[in-house]
Amino acid sequence: MRAIELSPLTAEDTQVLTTKIIGQPLNPAAQAEVYAYSAGHPFYVTAIVGRLCELAPDEPEAISPEQVAQAFVLETPGARTNLQLLSLSV
Repeated sequence: MRAIELSPLTAEDTQVLTTKIIGQPLNPAAQAEVYAYSAGHPFYVTAIVGRLCELAPDEPEAISPEQVAQAFVLETPGARTNLQLLSLSV
């Protein structure tokens, strides 16, 4: 096995990934929070945005920065979160 070092995504790349997952862009304030909480790490972007899809499945354009914070909290270690389940499957 060979380690490959990757740099974090830029804010713009994070927005592209978020849009691909959700199907449309988030509002700028919520998108900025996704980037801030994920630090541009694709794994965390995917986990946070996946949780946002559960929290607001019908209105992604109305997702608030507070909902992003909630998604992050729900995805941090504690109970069985999607982040933990993903890491266990690797």
